[in-house]
Amino acid sequence: MSETFSLFNPITYSNEVLKQFLRYQLTKYRFTDPDLAKQLRQLISYDHFERSKLLKGPYVSIEKQFKQGSSVKDLAKRGIIEPALASIAPFPYLYAHQEVALNNIQQDKNTIIATSTGSGKTESFLYPILDYCFKIQSNPDQDHDGVVAVLIYPMNALANDQLDRLRELLSGTGISFGIYTGQTPRSFRDIKEEYAVLKDGQGREKFDELKKTKGKHYRVFPNE
Repeated sequence: MSETFSLFNPITYSNEVLKQFLRYQLTKYRFTDPDLAKQLRQLISYDHFERSKLLKGPYVSIEKQFKQGSSVKDLAKRGIIEPALASIAPFPYLYAHQEVALNNIQQDKNTIIATSTGSGKTESFLYPILDYCFKIQSNPDQDHDGVVAVLIYPMNALANDQLDRLRELLSGTGISFGIYTGQTPRSFRDIKEEYAVLKDGQGREKFDELKKTKGKHYRVFPNE
């Protein structure tokens, strides 16, 4: 049985990205005068993009594999994390720096995680938080109410991205979470007013319009 593999050619892909970028310049700064349009095309070297002064690269960097730590199942067996955390963890193993962060945070040590993109920085602080939440859940004598952790992000886009991750991770676990940004209605009155507009014959069209300004995670949950 033969298998077909699709190879990724970085040079071809890079060239296509560069062409699209130059094409964007022509459409963004469109001139009605044909002479000016021709000059712009020549200035950005649209027909010979490899000589364009707007572009550099591509650059290729090689990174070493991150050092592997313990498996989440092993950590659960040893009582280091709750079994519930092991059951929802998206990856079977921790990286070594994630395990170090987990141990430090569990010991109430102030921890700074500095590592490269794609190394699992989010899991480094999120796993200890979720483990603590599951420990509270499993202890019937402990009060379950109240805020356990506050995650602060410098941009709404990062906060919204984290919201998506939490929805996938915590669905059905009983752990509640929420988001508060500049897009969040300031009062219940604001929610009711927006809901009234949606309910008053404008429906989905108005809702989609609001989502464009408030973000894709915009929701309205009135208490009727």
